[in-house]
Amino acid sequence: MDPAPTESNADDSPHPDGPGDAEIEFRRRWYEAHHDRFVADKAGYREQKKLTAGFAASSNEALDLLADLRRTADLGLFVKRMRQWAVKPTTLGFNGTIGQMQLNGIAKRAREPELFGRLLADSLTAPASDDEALKKVKDLCTAVEDIRKKGHPTPRNVPFVLSYFWALADHGRWPVIWPSAASFIEYATGQDLPNNPAERYQTYLSRVREISSDNNEFEMTAAWWEQTWPVFFDEVLADRAQFGLNKSQSGLKERERNALALVGTAESWGETLVDAVSDALGHEMEHHVPQLDWIPGHPRGDLWVDWRLSDGPKLGIRVWVNHRGAAVALRPTRQRRGWLEKTRPIIERADYPGCRVIGTEKSKIGDDVGLFGSSGEFVYGRWFDREEFADLDLPTTVVEVATQLRPLFEELLALALGDDSSPDDPLAPLVDEFLAKTNYPTQDDENHKEARGAFAKLLAQDPIPVGDLSRLWKTGDYGRPGPMSRFNASLADPEAVDRAAKTFRYLCWGEDPVEERIDRVLEDDEYKVSGLGESVIMKLLAVTHPGTYIPVFPYDGDKGKQALLRLLARDEPEGKAGTKQVESNRLLRERLEPFFGDDLWGMSRFLWWYLRHGEVSPASPSEEALQELADDLLVERTFLDDIVALLKWKRQVVFYGPPGTGKTYLARRLAEVLAPEQDRRAIVQFHPASSYEDFFEGYRPYQSNDSDSGDLGYRLTPGPLARMAEKAEASPGIPHVMIIDEINRANLPKVLGELLFLLEYRDERVQTLYRPEEGFALPDNLWFIGTMNTADRSIALVDAALRRRFQFVQFVPDEPPMAGLLERWLEREDEPAWVGELVAQVNEELKNDLRGSHLLLGPSYFMEHDFDKDALRRIWEFNVEPLLADQFFGDREQIERYRFDNVYKRHGEQSGADEGTESDDDVEDADGVEVVGGESAEG
Repeated sequence: MDPAPTESNADDSPHPDGPGDAEIEFRRRWYEAHHDRFVADKAGYREQKKLTAGFAASSNEALDLLADLRRTADLGLFVKRMRQWAVKPTTLGFNGTIGQMQLNGIAKRAREPELFGRLLADSLTAPASDDEALKKVKDLCTAVEDIRKKGHPTPRNVPFVLSYFWALADHGRWPVIWPSAASFIEYATGQDLPNNPAERYQTYLSRVREISSDNNEFEMTAAWWEQTWPVFFDEVLADRAQFGLNKSQSGLKERERNALALVGTAESWGETLVDAVSDALGHEMEHHVPQLDWIPGHPRGDLWVDWRLSDGPKLGIRVWVNHRGAAVALRPTRQRRGWLEKTRPIIERADYPGCRVIGTEKSKIGDDVGLFGSSGEFVYGRWFDREEFADLDLPTTVVEVATQLRPLFEELLALALGDDSSPDDPLAPLVDEFLAKTNYPTQDDENHKEARGAFAKLLAQDPIPVGDLSRLWKTGDYGRPGPMSRFNASLADPEAVDRAAKTFRYLCWGEDPVEERIDRVLEDDEYKVSGLGESVIMKLLAVTHPGTYIPVFPYDGDKGKQALLRLLARDEPEGKAGTKQVESNRLLRERLEPFFGDDLWGMSRFLWWYLRHGEVSPASPSEEALQELADDLLVERTFLDDIVALLKWKRQVVFYGPPGTGKTYLARRLAEVLAPEQDRRAIVQFHPASSYEDFFEGYRPYQSNDSDSGDLGYRLTPGPLARMAEKAEASPGIPHVMIIDEINRANLPKVLGELLFLLEYRDERVQTLYRPEEGFALPDNLWFIGTMNTADRSIALVDAALRRRFQFVQFVPDEPPMAGLLERWLEREDEPAWVGELVAQVNEELKNDLRGSHLLLGPSYFMEHDFDKDALRRIWEFNVEPLLADQFFGDREQIERYRFDNVYKRHGEQSGADEGTESDDDVEDADGVEVVGGESAEG
């Protein structure tokens, strides 16, 4: 439930994509809280001091070896002497997979040892600036990628090796990216570091500097943290909770970062204490943490972790932190409809020392301490004001409460297992699953119920103000009745408005049987209004009689009452429309009353969820599917992981690069993995004539059925985006993907209009061009993948407009993940390797002549089977030459230089055939693994 009443677009971040001052201060305080406890652990502190004392002492020898490498460029000798240095007792944690074995792999694989020796010497020398550091990591990663064989050596370990040597020379400036230190940074912020090695160290460096001015103390604290996994309260958590509530003073991005940190802390606590709670309760428990948002677009402002039964009712212990303090308590947890009412007397009469009933703002029992639970739930246990945090041993307290309340836990468990309301009912596990997965009721559900109340007040007036009620049939508030263009058109006539007011009153409040009222409104000239059909009729009844009519409006169709009756194995009624509607509503309601009581809105949510149950994609692609795709596309798995992570975060990315780099192909293949069902993905291609009406929605002509003369009418027709948004909204949490090919070819302000705002602010609703009375929002689970060619000169104009809304993923032939792709494909398909060599040589020339990599030849042009010189000539003359002629427009000399015959003359013979590959021998192993503060340096 979202407790904050208002929204603001303010953002206290000094940089659009960086943390603001408040977030940096929270991170610093959280680190200092850990450092204080580390120092207070005198034995642990002495141990870490002892382990790190040799780091500075061993630096001179290692730096001397580096100086020799700079003089001689003798890579083999350097690595041999480093092996001797790495195993010395005083050397700190270099002799492992990510350190010494990385150097071993480089020495074994380097094709030109002297050149690589000079590159390594330069890379290991401490940089003079952050920019230089980033360049060193990138350059060495590129070189390592070029020599990698069967995963050895790997660019992933380059930041550790470099930062280790830089720290030997200047530890005050350059922190080492130990595995424990990287893990601590991710834990403290709730955000994973990037997978790309250069970006990973750059981000790590920035985050370390935010929280600490002493790199050695930070690294020791991180190593101690990984050894001890401390769990404790600190007032910074309560302050974070307070920050999450202040929508008027903090922006959405800052509150998202804040929520990430809270959820990350909860995850750490849950994993650390799960065994202790299991022992205390005598049952196997598993931990659960909350979602990032209270409701989509509203980041949470509290922290909780549950330890629930791993098999059985969802009973357990909860630690719950908010802006005022924290609870450690037994949580009955809503099992099914009416469960809290059954447990309330048991909880009210419980009398355990130091414990009390703690409620939320809507609880019927318990002290309101500012917790924001849903459905009036409550917990029983101990409450601690934030001022008590410093003196509290949290792990001990959790175990004490679990042990103390074990008898109460067993009593509730026996009640849950003996509850006769549904154990043998096949719907019971489905209702449980629905409640667990949707967290019903959410704030959005409460909003729908409030909208119903507002409609009901209008319908209770005499005369009924039909004009003020238009949102009832134009919006999805309390259920969407569908498009009502004919009804809207008919209300342009004042007489029709008067008749509608009379009809509404008769339908909602008339004395005739309701079946008769429905039929008369549909058929009788006295009450019939053009366009007023069953859906609006049943919504009017559901609004005015919320305890009788479920807000499921049509009878026919794949989402109507008839389909739902079949789903629940109930007989279908016969008769006229009124009888079918009333009787089907009664049958559905009676079937669901044991679970939902008089909550008919809840019934409708469950029915809609159940209708889609088992037919939807998972919220995240499977590990196997992503790995299979990476193998098939011949790209690194981490590259796809990064794209998926960006889509989950920003919800929209752009693939950009030269033509032929596989942007659209990869987008389509990835969309198939993210949204396997065809109707959950779509592709559109923008062009200069693309319009808002083409993409989103607009009025289109149609042949009017109401006109005897066959005149044309106009109706609001949804475009591909409106259709996808409706599908995504109907399947919350399930990814839907829209690919926008050639996104930069359209006039984006013209095509997107107010939708450009919604791309950035998914939690906002705006009144669109053709929906002035209905707010529209882009669902969180609708993701966009755009593609654009850097050969198109309009990219510079587009980039500024899209930069804040999209994450940009580069596809360049000479940089990962595209680097070497053509060669890998030719090898896999048993096609001649010389083709890849020739293209690579031409790209090197183009890189100089075109001053950059943005217009190089993409591999897709040359991924053809049965390759020979004639095949290459055809591709070159009819695909490559026109492209290059456009880029060298007016420069006849360059155009001629890149004609096929001239290119083949320069590079054909030199390219030759595949000369084989080097041995697949395993990389030489190091002689051991040094332990750093109890952690392996293997990573």
